[in-house]
Amino acid sequence: MSINTEFAFTPLENGLDFILRALEYLGNNPTKRDLKYAVLHLHSGIELILKERLRREHWSLVFEKPEEADEEKYIAGDFFSVRWKTCLKRLEIYLENEITNDQLTRLEELKNKRNRIEHFGIVDSEQAIKSVAVFVIEFAIDFISNELGQMDEQENELMKEIQKNLSLFQDFVINRMKNVEFELRSYGVNVLTCPRCIQDTLCIEKGAKCLFCGYQQYEIDSAIEEYVNVIFGIDWHTIAEGGEWPQFRCPACEMDALLDLSHLGNIHSPDFICFDCGEAWDGRTLEFCSNCGQPKYRDDLAVCEECFRWVVNKDE
Repeated sequence: MSINTEFAFTPLENGLDFILRALEYLGNNPTKRDLKYAVLHLHSGIELILKERLRREHWSLVFEKPEEADEEKYIAGDFFSVRWKTCLKRLEIYLENEITNDQLTRLEELKNKRNRIEHFGIVDSEQAIKSVAVFVIEFAIDFISNELGQMDEQENELMKEIQKNLSLFQDFVINRMKNVEFELRSYGVNVLTCPRCIQDTLCIEKGAKCLFCGYQQYEIDSAIEEYVNVIFGIDWHTIAEGGEWPQFRCPACEMDALLDLSHLGNIHSPDFICFDCGEAWDGRTLEFCSNCGQPKYRDDLAVCEECFRWVVNKDE
């Protein structure tokens, strides 16, 4: 005989509960199934918290199309909820504390992991998932404090449990970074942010390898594609809308493996780095040829040597 037991969660309590469950899945020696559900629950929790901020601004903002918002459908839950990217863009309008590019990168990587699990399958590591989890949960804690304010008793209890569990993973990240610190130094400036774990531990030369999470990709174009997709936020949709792919011919090894990092504005990264030969330059050393658009060494000519020779030979 079944008993009809009602239950209810506030939106914030629901989000916090998902996050706590994700941390429980990430506990000691998680299986691949645990890691899968950790990502799914963590993404659901973060998404609910972001949407709750919109709801508090006005309930219509949790509709993908606010102009079609209907209060009866809202109460019944019978509507298309705001999509992830729309939610983030909408939050930029209403937030008192802006979400930084660094935070957006980490949130997008969580979204990418969730999408790969739900639609394609995934190849990842426990270290990468734990690292991203630490970043996004710390973001969620600050976001709730800055944007959602006072919590009720149940929400407070869940937050305490999350903070207690999170400290274990923060220790994991600190210890892991200490373990790779010596080898990391040997790569000098040839270290970028890993697209899997979002730690500054991606070593570049003949492809890419991350000392923190173990990610490796020695197929140059694939390594660049994943980096650009995650860190730059550029994909084929961006290119179709007129965006530019930041991959060029390297002036040192002449392979199409040079990545233009200059617009990221990261003072700890070079402005250009080759994923093949590993050479790196700042913006004072390289410039773009005014004719073919490829990077070249700075000199008195506006064009590269190849374009200069073409112009000379053309006039003969």
